[in-house]
Amino acid sequence: MRNLFLALPVLALGLTSACASETNEAVDSTAAALESEWGEIDEDATPLTAEEKAEALSDDDADDPDGAASNADPSTFVETNGPSEADDDLKDPVEAQSATPGSAAPLILAPPPLPKSCNESSSLDLIVYTEGFNGPILKTLADRAEPCSRYTVSVPKVGGSPSMPDAALWPRRVVGKGVRAYGNAFVPSAEVHWGGSRQTGRFYPGWKNVKVVKLGPGKYRTEVVAKSAVYDNNWFFKGVLFRQRMAKRGYRPQANDTWHINELESVWTRTRVQQKAIRDLVRGLAEGDQEYDAAKDSDPEIASLSTAEKAEITAAARVKDVKGIVFVSALHKRRPNEATLEPAQNALKQTMRHRRFWTDMNSYVSSFAVERYLAVGAFCKKGQALAAQSNDMAQDIMELDLVAQNAPRYQSGPHDGESTAATALSYLSRAYHPIINAAWGFGNDQRSLAQMSSFVRGQVQATRAFAETHRTPDNRIGIYFLTKDGASATETARFADNVSLSLNGAYDGKDGNAIGACGVAGADGCTCGD
Repeated sequence: MRNLFLALPVLALGLTSACASETNEAVDSTAAALESEWGEIDEDATPLTAEEKAEALSDDDADDPDGAASNADPSTFVETNGPSEADDDLKDPVEAQSATPGSAAPLILAPPPLPKSCNESSSLDLIVYTEGFNGPILKTLADRAEPCSRYTVSVPKVGGSPSMPDAALWPRRVVGKGVRAYGNAFVPSAEVHWGGSRQTGRFYPGWKNVKVVKLGPGKYRTEVVAKSAVYDNNWFFKGVLFRQRMAKRGYRPQANDTWHINELESVWTRTRVQQKAIRDLVRGLAEGDQEYDAAKDSDPEIASLSTAEKAEITAAARVKDVKGIVFVSALHKRRPNEATLEPAQNALKQTMRHRRFWTDMNSYVSSFAVERYLAVGAFCKKGQALAAQSNDMAQDIMELDLVAQNAPRYQSGPHDGESTAATALSYLSRAYHPIINAAWGFGNDQRSLAQMSSFVRGQVQATRAFAETHRTPDNRIGIYFLTKDGASATETARFADNVSLSLNGAYDGKDGNAIGACGVAGADGCTCGD
């Protein structure tokens, strides 16, 4: 998610207005034509071919442009026991974060159920993503937390370094109560970092770039693989091992802690090969490591713990059915020989047909989160009415959901009235989780505090307004929060508070609605034109 993709306009998909009900794409409506053009398929019915694998490798995002993974000498990759507190560059200002050496581990409890008085449609289900400086936004969310709101905070990985080359293969350590220090409505999500990165001429692998070798019950080793072999290994084992490492780093799925896959490549719609890897990975992440026993772990850090602490870690590794989050960085990527987005958009449409993929997402992924980072200049126009601004924003923020909603329906036969992409539609209507742009940076540095605040309010309003009239979760939204370089602590705190107030206005668990996102100024508080 650290690579900020600006959302591209929706083209040639026949999408509805954000204020309209579902409609059908204008295609031949005969049952045979719909089945051929749109009908669901079992993508596992035919085996993956060498040609498809080669295509998947050529399509991978350029996180390793020079083939570093394929040129890496595995002997230079020394697996460690994960980042230590000294490697942790995420310093949180909440005093309760600090753990006193030698003190007992803090008691971790699952968030309580929503009060019976909560209106589910307006009870905020928020995903928070930051890149490290998360104190200001978490503090204001906690200070203004509504009883009906719940917060999932994605905890970023630790970056690789010469002394810690495999840091991206471990979740960041929980210190003290971690994000739970903000209240019992906050839970952390550990980052499964998909791809590798290059820093100062050296390549540091992500989970795509390694294979997991099983040495025995609950014992594994990771090895860097050549780029040509990134899909020729057991991706289920990767998920199992990450869950073990989550437990060892302080995450407690038994108290609702979860995981998220970050920076999933933008070509995920193009290839069955990558989709199969995703399916196996999320299955392993949900399953956990049923063979791990902390009492038998030779890691000195684990061996030094008490019997009770080891039992808690073992239980954390073995919790089953832990559904997590998938972050999709982009929906479209043109290949070098493509002049338009049409081929990429058609690939997205075809992905709606893949029944097994969406069935597995339903089984193992609670939130299918798509990063929709709108640009201020493209969506905030001077003099534009709120309805038009909201419509433009919603078309982009909700694009994936709209593709599923606008799949044509059968006009006759045994499936009369049913969607041709029924599995994807059913899943996304419950699990779609748009992530909006609350990043005061990445091209928005020149915007004033007032402009950025209005921009965020406009996106919250558009997301809520869309949900009120479409088949999509009413209460789900995510934010990517970032302050700008040079902003004072006061400015950052005010911006964070404005974001929090807008969310509470739209999602208060009671009568919150779209216009509530705009604040006391009403529509004027959301119109963000210069």
